[in-house]
Order: sequence, then C-alpha cells, then structure tokens
Amino acid sequence: MIAQVTDCLPEFIGRGMAMASFYHARCLQLGLGITRDETTAKHYYSKVSFRTKYKFTQRETARLLAAT
Repeated sequence: MIAQVTDCLPEFIGRGMAMASFYHARCLQLGLGITRDETTAKHYYSKVSFRTKYKFTQRETARLLAAT
C-alpha cells in the first residue's frame, strides 16, 4: 500500500490520485502536450468520479478547470 511506504495519509493519496487523473484527462481532452483523445479522456474522468474515494467540491473543480 502506498500509504505505508510513503507514511502519508490515505485521504491525501486518494486526493493526489484524483487530481492526477483529472489533469491527465484534461490534457487528453484539450490536446495539451499530448495527442488529443476524447475517448481516453472520458476514461480518466470516470476514474476521478467513480474509482477514487476522494470527491472534488464544486470550488475545487472550478479551480482545476481555471488552471488548465
């Protein structure tokens, strides 16, 4: 488990994984530094929504969208 190796709280690991999936999906969607791929972007957006325990608030989502 990542939490045991890094001595980091699982909540923060989940948040980091969710943010990484979101940013990866956003880059795929917009073609930022990578070939544009809407299908794969949807796959990574779904990972943020369904596979991580961490859920972004509306404010966090707005901030992430504004950053890209």
